[in-house]
Amino acid sequence: MKPMQESLLPPQDLEAERALLGSILLDARVLEDLDGLRPADFYREDHAKLFEHLVAVHEAGKAIDLKLLSEHLKRHGDLEACGGYEYIGKLMTLVPHPHHARYYGKIIKEKSCRRALLETGHMLCRQAYDEQLAFAEAVDAAESALARLGGDTSEAKPLSASEAAREARGTLNAVRNRQGTLGLPTGLRTFDEHYGGLFPGELVILAARTAVGKTSLALQVAIYNALAGRLVYIASCEMSASELLLRAACGQAGVSLQATRSGRAADAEHDRVEETLTELSGAALVIDDRPELSVASIRRETRRLVRKGLSLIVVDYLQLLTPADRKLQRYEQVGQMTSGLKTLARDLSVPVLVLAQLSRAAENADEPKLCHLRESGSIEQDADLVALLHRPEGGLEADGDTWDADLIVAKNRNGPTGNIRLDWDAALMQFAVHQRMPYPEFAS
Repeated sequence: MKPMQESLLPPQDLEAERALLGSILLDARVLEDLDGLRPADFYREDHAKLFEHLVAVHEAGKAIDLKLLSEHLKRHGDLEACGGYEYIGKLMTLVPHPHHARYYGKIIKEKSCRRALLETGHMLCRQAYDEQLAFAEAVDAAESALARLGGDTSEAKPLSASEAAREARGTLNAVRNRQGTLGLPTGLRTFDEHYGGLFPGELVILAARTAVGKTSLALQVAIYNALAGRLVYIASCEMSASELLLRAACGQAGVSLQATRSGRAADAEHDRVEETLTELSGAALVIDDRPELSVASIRRETRRLVRKGLSLIVVDYLQLLTPADRKLQRYEQVGQMTSGLKTLARDLSVPVLVLAQLSRAAENADEPKLCHLRESGSIEQDADLVALLHRPEGGLEADGDTWDADLIVAKNRNGPTGNIRLDWDAALMQFAVHQRMPYPEFAS
């Protein structure tokens, strides 16, 4: 193998770039077959700038020809930056076949990805030599960079207004055309109706004091989706996989977990749990209960699963994850974890539901608040949505109604906050949305 020469130019195909731009000038409809191609994918800056303007003009519903485009570029002061009138006109004569535009786009995209791979390699070399960087952090950064290249081939670049509008339009159409919840449903009807479910790329924190039921609630959401065929990954730092599955099976079968574990369940109940375990064994669920789970190990596993259609990541729970750098202050460690999990959600475009402990100060308050999030303010800062589970002894009461728990949406980056009333079944260890009885005489 010959050593790579330092003088080699980065991967590129200028002929493909010219052919694609010329194809668009001849027939702008070919842009509809170029999903995922961005100006930053072009090697030449003038080609990138011209492509950006072509997309903007087309999405504005305007016709594209040499004269109209030139006037548009002049108004924006970019005619020369795009190569000038003569060069743009020449592009139209360099097209082997405009219907091959999609093929030219693939070539351009591949060259762009190869350049990104080179940049990633240089970054990894620098980090390998950086003795101040914790090894686990370096590995995590490497895996994150390679995951972006291997999964979504688009580079993380700033978006132009037209690119952002195209993505927003896709979301808008999804809202219009899809019935029911736009995000991933939780199975809690009121939450799904008010908040839209759990959205891809978002970090959702579910926080509570010990023994309030945060694991049970998160498990409900996970099982609800797994049984619907949506692949769910659970990182369990506190309970074994068999413990979680037995709890889920008892809840689904309507059998007391305590009675099952103590051997007091009737034979018929035991049989129902067995049948439910068989059903759950075929669910789209992966439970990771390995010791010393970390953000890096979660990233490794979920990067593999995302290729199989991963829909939800659940982490139980934040403060039990192994920090990447044990030398840091605790608040810095937790901050790194939440930042890493937020990045994971965005990189994989999957909702990440993270359980967290509230501080002891929450025990003395009427209800938990964001300030009770334990050990780091970055939890609130990085989260897109924070839900605080409040289940006081003796339950809750207001306006002649009683219920067991509140799910307090204390932060919602993209919507309203508020409370959802829940009922708690201690035997099944499950929550349900509270339904107020219309008349007191029907309550029992």
